[in-house]
Amino acid sequence: MHYVKVMPGDFIFADNDGVQLIPKDLVDEVLLRVETTFEKENDEREKIADDTPIDEVYRVFGVL
Repeated sequence: MHYVKVMPGDFIFADNDGVQLIPKDLVDEVLLRVETTFEKENDEREKIADDTPIDEVYRVFGVL
């Protein structure tokens, strides 16, 4: 069993796959990175929905 110390202000996210804890001093940085990733993934989804060939989507965005 693993124990993690949770402090006031930390963010905790959980779903069926697991739990993530973001220490309060890293929350802003993590959320900014998440926004960037979310935007990139939305761009990828739009290209795929627009019938862009998957090899072209992969060339532009890398790992899907």
